[in-house]
Amino acid sequence: MALSAVRDDKMLAQLPNQHNVHPNQIGDLNDQSLTRAANVRCANDVLQFQSR
Repeated sequence: MALSAVRDDKMLAQLPNQHNVHPNQIGDLNDQSLTRAANVRCANDVLQFQSR
């Protein structure tokens, strides 16, 4: 479900009905997924910088 929200495979309005969740949960999950992905990217960049 999170991947669908991030990828925009379906309209965000369609996902709550498909997964039987509240629309706010889709938006929250999307925001959390994008934030976590950015954090992983930052951590990876720091590790690469430190290994130089």
